[in-house]
Order: sequence, then structure tokens, then C-alpha cells
Amino acid sequence: MQTLSLLRHLLTAQTRFRVHSPFVFSLINEVLCDQRHYYAFDDIEDQRQRLLRDQRVITRLDFGAGQSGREETVSQIARNAGAPAKQGKMLFRLVQFLGSRHILELGTSLGLGTQYLAGSGRHERIITLEGDPKVAGIASEHLQNIARLEQRIGPFKEQLLLAIDDLDQLDLVYFDGDHTEKGTLAYFEACLEKAGPGTCFVLDDIHWSEGMEKAWAIIIQHPSVRLSLDLYRSGLVFFRTEQREKEHFILFPI
Repeated sequence: MQTLSLLRHLLTAQTRFRVHSPFVFSLINEVLCDQRHYYAFDDIEDQRQRLLRDQRVITRLDFGAGQSGREETVSQIARNAGAPAKQGKMLFRLVQFLGSRHILELGTSLGLGTQYLAGSGRHERIITLEGDPKVAGIASEHLQNIARLEQRIGPFKEQLLLAIDDLDQLDLVYFDGDHTEKGTLAYFEACLEKAGPGTCFVLDDIHWSEGMEKAWAIIIQHPSVRLSLDLYRSGLVFFRTEQREKEHFILFPI
């Protein structure tokens, strides 16, 4: 499935030199292609290496597309579920580029993506949600000292609406916790309540399964979405009311 979807993606992807939208061209240059290194990256990647060496065993509780009851080491979770460095750096630069102040993350996992979202220190408030209490406990060991960040534990269906109510607005939402079509669409719809013209939704693993591809196809056709970018691993959607014509770009993977 993923091999075929990647091939289809590569056959239709375009480079930045074929993009005529000034906003998208700037985003590609300053977020996707920017190679500048920030000191925060070293700290986060050092933390990744510590997690990759961590042999503590936990029993998983999964409310999404995974399997509850299986035992995994922290090392396995860091290897298989932690936000890759390229993805994390993209999130860091996206927060900087957009000036995102109020951020919501669905799916803390071990907190690597969370650290990248908070790394620039530009935020006023970040709420990160995690359904698995044992995984959240591991993440809290290195998230508890990050200023203006709140970690909340429990099923998204219980925690999401409370988090949305507690945030004045949603500048950036990172969906990385429920890789099912039904869950993704439900949480997307819920977050629309606080989405404004400058809001960006980042959806991870949009080509992970047939269900996720269906969810992505529905989301980019939503009337509120004015601009969407398919980066293969993740998708970005924007609600730019100043943009009269809906646009969709398929770009080469970062």
C-alpha cells in the first residue's frame, strides 16, 4: 500500500520552482527547505538517543489504530512511533514561520514532536494530549520543565473538547494520535470550531493506510479549507479566507 502510494505521489509531485503561490513558495523555502541548525535540535536529538537506549517495558493502551495490551520497550516506541528528526524540524520551523501562539497536539507519544513544537519558545500555550498513561508518564519526564505546556492524559473523545474550550484560539493543530479514518475526521471537525484565517492543521501519516488516504481526501475538499499541501508523510491545511481560489499542492517529501 505505502509503496504504491509513494510511487503515485512522486509521479505527481512538483518542485518549488513550479509553485506560483507566494505564500506556498515562502513556506517551502523557509520551512521545508531551510537547512539552518538551531541549538534546540541538539537537545531534542540527545533526548531521542536516551529514549532509544531505554529498555523499560510497558504494556500499551491504544485508543486509535494500534493494538492495546502488547508489551513494548521504550526503545521500540521511540524507534517506531517517535516523530522523526526531519518531521520535528519541519514542525519547529512551521511554528516560527506562522508565528503560532496557541498550539494543540493530539498524540504526545514520547514527546519528541512536542519538544519540537515548543522548541522556539514562541508559543503562549501548548496543550498536548495522550491516551496511553504509561507512555505519557515517560514523556512527562522531559516535558514537565517546558514553560507554558500542559500535558493531558486520556482518550481524545474525552479530552479534546475540553482542550479546545480551554484555548482562546487554535493557531496550529498537530494530529498524530489516531490513525483511523473515523477518528481523524471527527477530530478535524471538532477543531474547526476554533480555526481562523491563520490556522494550520498538520496531519501526520496521511498515506499510512487506505482509511487515512480517504480521510485526507475528504479533508482537503472541505469548504473551509482554502489551501492544502501533501508532503507525503504529512499534510498541511490552511483556512486562508483571503484566498479566493482553493489550491492543493503535491510536493516532494521532505
